[in-house]
Amino acid sequence: MSIIGITGHRRLKYPKTIREEIRFSLQYFISIHTLPQVSAISAMAAGSDTIFAEEALALGIPVNAIFPFEEEEYQKDFTAEEWQQVMAVLSHPLCTLTIRHPGPVSSPEARTAAYLATGEFLVQQSAVLLAVWDEQPAKGRGGTAEIVQYALSHNREVHLVKGWRINSEEKGAGDRRLLEEFNSLDSRAIRFKEWLFEPAWIGGIIMGVLAAASFATGLAFGNQLTAQQRYIFSAGEAVCLLFSAILLLWLARRWKRKFLSYRKSAEYLRNLIRFRQAGIYVSGSTGSADAALLSTAAAEAIMQPPAGPSMPYGLHTIRRLIWCFAAEQAAYQQQKRINRFTHRLHTTEKILSYVKWLFFAVALLNFIVESEHYFHFILIPGLHSFHDVLILLWIVLPSVYAALEGVNYFSEWHTNIAISGQIKAELEDTMKTVLHCKDEKSLTAAAENLRHTLERENKNWLQNFGKKEPDIKP
Repeated sequence: MSIIGITGHRRLKYPKTIREEIRFSLQYFISIHTLPQVSAISAMAAGSDTIFAEEALALGIPVNAIFPFEEEEYQKDFTAEEWQQVMAVLSHPLCTLTIRHPGPVSSPEARTAAYLATGEFLVQQSAVLLAVWDEQPAKGRGGTAEIVQYALSHNREVHLVKGWRINSEEKGAGDRRLLEEFNSLDSRAIRFKEWLFEPAWIGGIIMGVLAAASFATGLAFGNQLTAQQRYIFSAGEAVCLLFSAILLLWLARRWKRKFLSYRKSAEYLRNLIRFRQAGIYVSGSTGSADAALLSTAAAEAIMQPPAGPSMPYGLHTIRRLIWCFAAEQAAYQQQKRINRFTHRLHTTEKILSYVKWLFFAVALLNFIVESEHYFHFILIPGLHSFHDVLILLWIVLPSVYAALEGVNYFSEWHTNIAISGQIKAELEDTMKTVLHCKDEKSLTAAAENLRHTLERENKNWLQNFGKKEPDIKP
């Protein structure tokens, strides 16, 4: 049984990032030892300890929660929300609780000693220690730095997860600036895509369909409309066409260019940060990032040598970092690209099928109405009163079908699914390779392969967009 322990800071500056790194790190340990042979141990402090326990349970890893003293006393160190998280972990069927020092705590010194003893006990029970640490000295007895040093002195395998505390003086400020810059660029890319580009693109298509509907309404109901009503529908058609042109030909293109610029730069920084965390130097320039989008501080940080993990952590930390990065990117390809594109493709094809059969049904009903009128018989009572509606649908449905076919064709979902599938397969091959790397040279080679895979993906969709938009400068 391989027992994974955790030590780390309580007040984290980037808890979401730490949660993701802990999740993929646990998956890494599972890939080495297999799930039935992996368990976790945590002192359940707020922040890193609780996040670690939550992610372990989510992966089906049993957790042994270690309290330094009784629940009533330990609860004093938590906010109400933090303690609620702890209780949720303890209620899980895969979680067990051990109290190291039952009974009352007589003094602050005894309290500190209990924390230190609990941390040392956790290290003694663990084969591997995951340390969410900013590599700064401990602020008190039993802190993360002291537990890490204790683990190293007892020959435990320590894996560093760089985790900055709130309002702390951070070692490796350049890496911190790069992370902040990535978060900023990533947020802007998401905003341009989800709030601006995609709504403009969808809105332009809808406006085009509405223009066709306005034209068809005036044509189908022309004999029943007044001159003013016909003018209103004609004006509606013109306005819808105008807005469709503005949205599709100007705003959507403009915002897509912005989205791609921010996305490209964010992805470059993501790659750079991950490799620098492993102590691997990627580039001495801004690479594929758009230099105009980078802050001066970030551009300077790129030129600085990577801080990387300190030597005591050895190759096992670098191996884990590279594996986790490849696993993170493989999960991204599956969840954000393959699954999303497949869902959109199936949804669009299903709607296209409905529109097609509805059009055939309308055409058939319209033929029946014309036959009833010509041969003077009634096959479907009351159908003649809907004749104008049938004409309207008969005109509009081809426009809707053409618009959806355009969405299906220009989105290239089939191509994107195939590309992402290939990239995911390459990433999974890299993950397997990394597990067998025994020296720095082989790890560096695996990291270079990973880098080339990610760079190629970045270039692929930029080139695809460039082919459709020849007027856009790179």
